[in-house]
Parts: sequence; C-alpha cells; structure tokens
Amino acid sequence: MPEERPIRIAIVGAGIAGLTLANALLRKPKSDAAENHPGFEVHVYEAKPGFTGRGWGIGLAGNAQKALNYCAPEVLNKIVETSASVARGTVTMIGSGKYAGTEVMTIAAPVTTPQDAKEGETKKKVGAVGVYRKEFINDLKELYEKIGDKDSLHFGKELASVVVGAEEAGVDLSFTDGSSEHFDAVIGADGYRSVVRKHVLGEKKAEEQAATRAGFWNVTTVVPMEVAKETLYKPLRESLRRDNPDDQDKVDAYFGENHDLNRPSTWAWVGGSFTVLSSARNNKDVGILLAGVEEEPWKERKQLMTRDMIKKLSKGWTEGPYLTPLLDTLFHDEPEIYGYNHWHFPKTSTYNNGRLCVIGDAAHATTPWQASGAAISIEDAMIMSHLLWNISNPSQLHLSSAFEAFTEVRIDRCQHVIESSDRMGKLMCGLNPDAGSQNPDTGYFEFEPTKMKGLLTGRWDKIWNVSQEDHRQDAKMRLERKIAEGTAE
Repeated sequence: MPEERPIRIAIVGAGIAGLTLANALLRKPKSDAAENHPGFEVHVYEAKPGFTGRGWGIGLAGNAQKALNYCAPEVLNKIVETSASVARGTVTMIGSGKYAGTEVMTIAAPVTTPQDAKEGETKKKVGAVGVYRKEFINDLKELYEKIGDKDSLHFGKELASVVVGAEEAGVDLSFTDGSSEHFDAVIGADGYRSVVRKHVLGEKKAEEQAATRAGFWNVTTVVPMEVAKETLYKPLRESLRRDNPDDQDKVDAYFGENHDLNRPSTWAWVGGSFTVLSSARNNKDVGILLAGVEEEPWKERKQLMTRDMIKKLSKGWTEGPYLTPLLDTLFHDEPEIYGYNHWHFPKTSTYNNGRLCVIGDAAHATTPWQASGAAISIEDAMIMSHLLWNISNPSQLHLSSAFEAFTEVRIDRCQHVIESSDRMGKLMCGLNPDAGSQNPDTGYFEFEPTKMKGLLTGRWDKIWNVSQEDHRQDAKMRLERKIAEGTAE
C-alpha cells in the first residue's frame, strides 16, 4: 500500500543548493515520477537570521541552466530576462611582465537551450548568465514562499544535534533554541562547516576529511558603470592601444566610450601572484574581484585588505599600467575591503548515510576558479529531487536507496570540479611553471601567451558538456535496481 501521508524532509541550509532542492520538491514532475507518490512536506532551516550580501556573483553556464530549468523554471526565466549580465565570454589577458597587454584567449560558454524545456519553462537560447548571489537566493526564496508554505522556511534556527532512530524510526533534529522536530530524512545543505556532514561521515572520517585551506584569498567590490568608465575602462583603453597598435578597433570595441555589450564582458588579468577579474553588468555597474595566493596562513577566515597590502603581494605587477586602474576601481570609495580565504574538501568518501545526505558545499565545497560551485549545487538539487520523486514511500530502503544512488552518480563529477578548480587557481596565480618562465632580471614569474593558452584550452569541457537527461536517468536506474534488490544500507 502506498504511504498516505507526505514524506517529511528537512533541508538544513537555505543557500543555493537547499532552496533549489526545496522548490523542486514542492511540485510533482509532469512525467517520470513514481505513480501514487505521496508528495513531500518540506521544511528548510537556516541558522542565519537572513541572507547576507557577500558574494561577487554567480555564473550559470548551460549545464547549470538546464538543471535550474528542471528545478525552478520560473527563476531561470527571470534570470535570463533580467540578468545582471549575459556573458559573451571571458577574455584572459596578461597584466604584467614583457607580455603585458597581450590577449591569451577568449573562453565562451556554449549557447544552449534547455532540451527538456516544457510549457512554462524557458526555451530562450542563451550563453552563460551572471547574477548576484543574494538576488539569486532571494528569487529562490520568493518562489518557495509563492508555491509552498511560508511557515516551513525557518530562519535563525541553528542545528544543535541529529539523532537517527532505529531502522524505520526516522530522524530527530534539535535546535539551539530548544525546539525539536522529527523527519523521515534530513538533507544537509549547510555549507563547508556543515553540521549534518559530521553525522553522515562519522566523527573520525569527518575530522580526516574536513575542509582545508585551499591556499587562496579574494576581495570583491561592485562599482557604478560611470565610475568604471573613468577609473577602469579609459586608462585600460589607453594602455591597450599603446601595446596593441594593430588592434585599435578591437580595443575600442572592448573599452570604447560606447561599450559593446555583444562583446565579452568579463576580463581576467593574470600576473605575478594574483588574478584580477572585471565583469561588466550591462550598463549599470562593474564587478571587480582580485584573488591571490595565501602565502602565509591567515589567523582568521577573513581580514581587512588595503591597497598597500595588495601592492606588496603584486610580485611583478608593480605600479604598471594594468594593475593601477584595477586597484583604483577596487578601492574607489573604501580604503580597505574585507578579504576571504578559500576552503575546499580535497576528499569526501560518501555523501550519504542511511536517512542522511549532504548536497552543495556541505558535500563538495570547491574554490571559485572555474565558476562552477553554484552549478554543481544546482545539479545536486536536480538529481536529488529526481530520485526522491521516484521513490514510493518513506521507508529506510527507499530513502537509503535514493541517497546511495545520489552519491554514486555525483561524487566523481563533483570531485573533478574540486581538483580542476584547484589546478586552475594555481595556473592563474603563476604557480604552474608550464605557463611561462622566471624573468632572470626581476626574479618574478611571467606568463607566456602561447603556453597559457595551451593550458586553458578544454579546461571547462567536462564540466559544461554533460547531458542532464542522461545524468538523471542513470541515477533513476541505480535507484530502481537498489530497491528491487533491497541492497541499500
């Protein structure tokens, strides 16, 4: 007999992974779901009292868009129609050394249409889109409150303990405010400092496989376009025209008075020990991100950075023609900005344990060097919701089978992103000797365009080129086999 009551699911963490999954569980898919599925009662718990504004931006390439289209098509429609930026590609430039001002290559995400778009879902062909993290999460929250129960989204609820009962007894959650709740399953989407992860891995493995410093840090800011035109685009245009006398038209198209929004909007300037990104957000503003090597471990997760501190770390950039306007823009109205160091999970043996599972950063926190952390979190939500809509009841066998299938299809792909992003960070910060050579006169590492291009080519292929439909079907087949064989633990 099918279970009459809905399956009670707790999602711990109201970030991208958690809210995307929550939305996907609120509506039964029009096809490819278990017959007579009882539906879900979903509760989302967030330790913070509200959303923070930190986060420079999120890039969503085709793989992320297709996954989001499956989970929350209304949100994707809004992003595509009103996106802060529709990326036409990222231009990688050398910013220091004898090749300063030389273009390495342009990397463009494939222009795609979600192939499984249905009525009401977006069918517009787009490349990568950019959106501010806070705005994206707020859109997910608003959709959840619109189609679900507002009272099931709980802020200021910090998880204190997780107690898993006997085989069919479910899971008890206790919170620091003294309250407690009972659920059939708990999914941790609570970031790299996850509480749920510790219960999934067990105390010993959780300690052995804890998040570690990745060895990088970054600072970010957003400035009005009018400021960027004077402090950034104008001096960059002058320097590039001087260094590229045969490409005057191209330089003017990129950084002219009338910035061509059909041209690449994101620029990566590599040199010395750090990389600077500048990203135009339509005609409204420009985001600046500077990321470098954490040469000495920081005492805290964040620290205030000044212009002088960054100049001391420049290693070859000096007060050259390309670093100066970037720093002028970064510090245009603030003498100091908070920098944050990067953390990731070099190894995770499993994402599931019985009625518990982790997704998003709680499962596979990664560095931002390949702009894919949000994308794989959205993919997590797609696969997890697909699996949970294809079970029939809240039994240990069905839930454990779904969570085991999730780990099996996701862990290798997510591990690839972690490792590839780490290698990308080392490459972009001058730690890969194959990308250039040491200048004998200055002692600083200098990038060489041809070598750099060879190392960048194809670096996103495995991340972007995935069939999300095949990915879902692989997960479903594993689930069905486990349930039929009764093999889930």
